[in-house]
Amino acid sequence: MCGIFGVVISERALVAPKDVFDLFSALGIASQSRGVDGSGLLAALAGQSYVHRSPDPFERLVASQAYAELQARVRTNSHALEGGGLLIGHARLATHG
Repeated sequence: MCGIFGVVISERALVAPKDVFDLFSALGIASQSRGVDGSGLLAALAGQSYVHRSPDPFERLVASQAYAELQARVRTNSHALEGGGLLIGHARLATHG
């Protein structure tokens, strides 16, 4: 089995980017019980999409430079969450057969 999780941000939500990423990270780390053989994320924020795949568990993905750069882009764009947004993550469990 794999773990699929996400955060949907309403365009009317009054939430800070840090809170969104903290929640998403916590969901991803909790989902590792469903798989640690790989992870990934899709972010649709401020009219842009971002995809990152990793052969590592989710806790390593959120500690990566690529994840830090995504957070920095959102935090420096004061309008990043105004239109709402979506973060979807995946914790992969390799199966055979």
